[in-house]
Amino acid sequence: MQDAGKTEQEIAKMKIDAWTRVRDRYEKNSDLYKKADEELYQARKAYTEKTTKLAEDSVKAQKSAIETVKKAELDAIEARKKAFIDAQDAKIKAIDAQIAAEAELNADADYETRLAERQARADLLASAVGPEGIKEREDVLKEIERMQLEHERELRKRELEEQKKALQDEKDTQTKAFDDEKAAVESQFNTLIQAFESYGGDIKMIEAAISAFRISENAAANAAILSELDSFVAGYNARMAQISRVNATPESDLAEYNANKDAWSAAKARGDAEEMARLAARNEELRKKYGIAKDTGKLQTFHSGGVIQGRNGEETIVLAKAGEMVLNSRQQALLWDALSGLRAAPVSNPAPVTSIVNNIDMGVDEVVLTDKADIAMYYDERARVVERLQTQGVKTR
Repeated sequence: MQDAGKTEQEIAKMKIDAWTRVRDRYEKNSDLYKKADEELYQARKAYTEKTTKLAEDSVKAQKSAIETVKKAELDAIEARKKAFIDAQDAKIKAIDAQIAAEAELNADADYETRLAERQARADLLASAVGPEGIKEREDVLKEIERMQLEHERELRKRELEEQKKALQDEKDTQTKAFDDEKAAVESQFNTLIQAFESYGGDIKMIEAAISAFRISENAAANAAILSELDSFVAGYNARMAQISRVNATPESDLAEYNANKDAWSAAKARGDAEEMARLAARNEELRKKYGIAKDTGKLQTFHSGGVIQGRNGEETIVLAKAGEMVLNSRQQALLWDALSGLRAAPVSNPAPVTSIVNNIDMGVDEVVLTDKADIAMYYDERARVVERLQTQGVKTR
C-alpha cells in the first residue's frame, strides 16, 4: 500500500475498517469475534499513536516556523535601525565636512584680505601726502568691516552646530525606539514559542497564546503567520477529531457534540468563519450518525435519570439508552397510582355528604427513569407526602 502512495496513517485507518468488517461477520462473544476485536483494538491503538505523532510533529514544525518568522522580524528591525543610523551618520559627516570646508575657505579669504590690506597699505605709504586723520578714519572703517564679517561667520557656524545636534538627538531617540520595538517583538514571539514548548497534548494553551498574539501591537505586521497559525490549529483539531471518531462511543460523541457547540460560539465571537463551518459540519455528521434530523442546540442525556430541560411542552431531542423509560404526564400519574396503592375503590350507593376537595398536582411534564431503583426512589417521596397529609386528616384518592 505504501508503494501505491498511501501514508502510514491512511494504511492504519484502512486496517481499522478491515478488522471492523471481519469482526462483524462473527457472533458476538465468539472466539473469532474476540480475536478480531483484539486486532481491531491494536489497529485503533496504532492509528491513535500515528495520528498523535503527526499532531506532535506539526507542533514542532509550527514552533520552528514561528522561530523563523521571529528571526526575520528581528533582522528586519535591525536592518531598518542600521539603515537609519547610517543615514544619520552620513548627514552628520556631511555637515562636519562642510564646516571644515568653510573653515578652510574662511582662512583663505582671511589670508587674501590681510594680503590685500597689506598691499594697499604699502601702496598708500609709497605715495602718502594726506593728513593723519584720513588714515585713522580708513583704519576704523576697515576694522568695523572685519568685525561684521567675523560675526557672520560665527553665526553660520552656530547654525550648522545646531543642525548637527538636532540630527544626533533624532538619531538617539530613533535608536531607542528601534531597541524598544525589537524587545517587544522578541517578547511576543518568545511567549508564543513558550506555549509550543510547553505543549503536552492539550492545544488550549497554544490557542490562548495565539489569541494574545493576535491582539498584540505586532499582529498587524504578521497577518501571514497568524493565518498560518489558524490553519495549524484547524489541522491539529482535525487530527484529534480523527482519533475521536476512531475511538468514538455514544458518550464521547455526545460530549464532542456539546463541546463543538461551545467552540462554535467562541469562533463566532472572534469572527473565525472557517472554524465555524468545520464545527457545524462535524455536528451535522454526528446528527446523521444517530438519525437526528434537526439541530435543537446541545443534546441532553439521562443515563442516571433526571428531568428533560426546556420550555413546557417543547419538542426536545435527547440521547437515551435501550431499556430506559420515558413517561409523559399521564403515564407518570398512572404509575404513581399503581405504586402508591391509593387508587380509590368504587363505592356502591354512597351516602350524600358535604366535602371539600383539595386538588394537589404532584406531576411533572416528563421524566426519564433508567431502572426499577430509579422508579421506586422517584415515587417514595410522593408516598411519604400522602402519608403526612393523611395523618393531618386530609383524605386522598
